[in-house]
Amino acid sequence: LLDDLADALDELHRSGSVHGRIAPGNVLFDSRDRPMLTDLGRAGTWGVIDDAGRAFRAPETMDLRVPGPAADVYGLASLAQRLVGRTAPASSAGDHSPAFEPSGSAVEVCLGRSLSDRPSERHVSCTEFVAELRAALVEATPTSIARPTPPRNPFKGLRAFQQSDAQDFFGRDDVIDEVVVHLTRSRFVAVVGPSGVGKSSLVKAGVIPRLRTQDGRHPAPIVAEMFPGAFPFDELAAALLSVAVHRPERLLNDLTISDRGFVDAAETMLPDDRELLLVIDQFEELFSLCAPDERDQFTAAVRRAVTAPDSRVRILATLRADHYDRPLSHPALGELFEDSPVAVRTPTRHDLRAAIVRPARNAGVGVDDLLVDALSDEVADEPGGLPLLQFALTVLVADGDGRTLTLDAYRDLGGAVGAVGDRAEELFAGLSAPARIALREAFLRLVTVRTGTGDLRRRVRRTELAELPVVERELSDAIALFGAHRLLSFDRDPVAGTPTVEVAHEALLTSWPRLQGWIEGQRESLIVHRSLASAGDDWTAAGDDPSYLLSGSRLEHFERWERDASMALTTREQQYLEASREQRARLDADRRRSERRSRRLLVGVSVLALLALIAGGLAIVQALRASSETEAARLSRSDAETRRLALQAPQLVDSARSVALLLAVGLVAAACGDSDDEESSVTTEASASASASEPAETT
Repeated sequence: LLDDLADALDELHRSGSVHGRIAPGNVLFDSRDRPMLTDLGRAGTWGVIDDAGRAFRAPETMDLRVPGPAADVYGLASLAQRLVGRTAPASSAGDHSPAFEPSGSAVEVCLGRSLSDRPSERHVSCTEFVAELRAALVEATPTSIARPTPPRNPFKGLRAFQQSDAQDFFGRDDVIDEVVVHLTRSRFVAVVGPSGVGKSSLVKAGVIPRLRTQDGRHPAPIVAEMFPGAFPFDELAAALLSVAVHRPERLLNDLTISDRGFVDAAETMLPDDRELLLVIDQFEELFSLCAPDERDQFTAAVRRAVTAPDSRVRILATLRADHYDRPLSHPALGELFEDSPVAVRTPTRHDLRAAIVRPARNAGVGVDDLLVDALSDEVADEPGGLPLLQFALTVLVADGDGRTLTLDAYRDLGGAVGAVGDRAEELFAGLSAPARIALREAFLRLVTVRTGTGDLRRRVRRTELAELPVVERELSDAIALFGAHRLLSFDRDPVAGTPTVEVAHEALLTSWPRLQGWIEGQRESLIVHRSLASAGDDWTAAGDDPSYLLSGSRLEHFERWERDASMALTTREQQYLEASREQRARLDADRRRSERRSRRLLVGVSVLALLALIAGGLAIVQALRASSETEAARLSRSDAETRRLALQAPQLVDSARSVALLLAVGLVAAACGDSDDEESSVTTEASASASASEPAETT
């Protein structure tokens, strides 16, 4: 607590400001249990003094004088005085409490210096005060101050060191210097190394504190940290908001509107004289968890942020060496990673000794030289050896007598390599049967399996685990147990604010045989499950949009997997599959109804066609019948005309030869069935000729 408060106050002082009102009521904790100093910006209202905070106020603030940083040193010392169990400051509303009178112990001498009425006699900075107080507490004898039981454990298990752990981080000074030099020359620096070499710890507990304690010629950068995750712009927005002086209303929209969005947002959110150092930890997540389109958009923003002439952004990324080819082959990242990598190598034996002995010394714990040699021998050439080293030391401190770490205890532990797997198996064996089932389901979700490269740990929201069909209390207790032994890490999602859990380090994935067996037995199933979970997440993000549901052969594939898989689904995943099945059933029902309508329509058309055919046939028959009757009538008229002409012919025997011939032609035509018009024409002509010849004949 004091370390965090001291860092915050010294950062405030470097920016030219003073808090001036430090008191227990102004120390709050955020959702991650990190301390925050409130009541900032009111340091000029010195006359407004509440009774609760009066005892923690420096004397120079009581008479309306404008205080300097020494006033905050006094306030922090007053707070520390209460925390370490010394006489608390007076809290009456009367005069200021009398000056602290040290009794001679190192702790009280340290407190007395910073509680002096004279600002010039106090510690120069808050961090200097806290460092001296820590040393005094370590050196204190049991008669002067109660030693904590168990002692403070300076080792981190499988977890990475954080900024607040800088006092326990040793053995990497040369690499820290190299990264700092690169950052002064380039706006993009990539820290590259194999898994387990300590990249994240190097950046957070080494580089960042070093930047904050430089000579002061340049203001220290404002540091924001993020993991890319599946939605890097959401993570970036959360990281920026955590350090923003000015908070934009629509930051996410501003970041994604163009590739200059990041540059412009940083310009808006930063103080005028400061730069932003964005730490992107586990940069490989851009390629293992992020969709291609969003990855390309984010990398374009990263490139613009470190190449734009007016940018005030620097980026420090950590990347696993086995993923180094991915950014190198990416159009927007290749040049950046090629020009500015810092390789993190396996520590030397000298580095390992410093990493073992110096943190233990700070915590008041001795280390047997034989143990140092044994640890160095075991992990010096072991891939990912540093997390194993840290875990073994963590267990030795936790299980030891609080005085000295010995070689015998280390051998009983099974060595650094065996310590992780043995401790995990020991914890698992102590669980109930329901808890074991629940823990297996949880661990299967805490890993991202890869083909061709090592598997990765995966951060999971606790709400996802809570939806598993297991006994919730058993699962919570098992997770808490593994977390207490530093095998799991806990945090909060920076976007949603919900608690998260993850494997503390990938070393656990290869050091615990049982977990290895779970992963190998479900490797193909885990790949399918991640695809299903990703599709379900998209459906949820789209507000349960039906267009995101599964269909066709893809749905059938997941249904076959569900029948055969031996891993459980969350409630939300089950809902996604069920909604997809319901949509398929609706579509199938609609298709069947459509097919029935089509069949009915086809039958109707066929009947109509048949009726039309019948009607056409009847019409043809009727037409033929009418034609036949007409022909019969014509033939009847023809026969009658033939008989008439035959009867008339003898009467015209003596008429002119031409008339007889014409009549003969008419008879022949009538006999051959010529048309009525032709017949009428011949007979008419013949009749006319006959009529014309009658007078002559008479004459």
